[in-house]
Parts: sequence; structure tokens; C-alpha cells
Amino acid sequence: MCMLQCHISLVPIFACTRERRLLNFTKTIVISLALCILSYTVTASFGYLTFGSHIKADVLSSYSPTPDVLLAVIIIAIKMYTTYPILLYVGR
Repeated sequence: MCMLQCHISLVPIFACTRERRLLNFTKTIVISLALCILSYTVTASFGYLTFGSHIKADVLSSYSPTPDVLLAVIIIAIKMYTTYPILLYVGR
């Protein structure tokens, strides 16, 4: 999901940088995409290793609702809530 929607955030991220140079911005993009790829690959690998071919599309749905899984769902909800102002900045 991150890789499909990053282009919306480019304008506000570039506007907030101190030194607006293409080289610095390219480094930022490469590092952020590498972190996304790494985190998605690790999450998918551990989900597959835990559940095998019975894994659901949402990894958290495969786990029983224990307090740590519910905490993960809450953290993802907070992340989504705090991301929207950046995305709406472009439409302003």
C-alpha cells in the first residue's frame, strides 16, 4: 500500500525539507522505499512461516485477538489517523 500511495505525499515532504535539492530528495525516496520493502517482506515471511498457506490477506486477522494483537491494530489505526493530514495537504 505504501508504494502505491507515496506519490501523493511527495509534495508536502519536499516542501518540508531544509535543503530542496534533487539529490537529497532522491536519497529520501530510496531509503523510505527500502524500509517499506524490508518491513513488508519481513512481515509476509513471518506470517507465512507461522500460518503456512492458510494465511489471510491481513496478517493480523490470522491471529487470535489477544492484547498484543489488539495493540497492533490500535497502533495501525493511529498511524492511519496521523497520515491523513499529510495526504490532505496536497488537496488544500
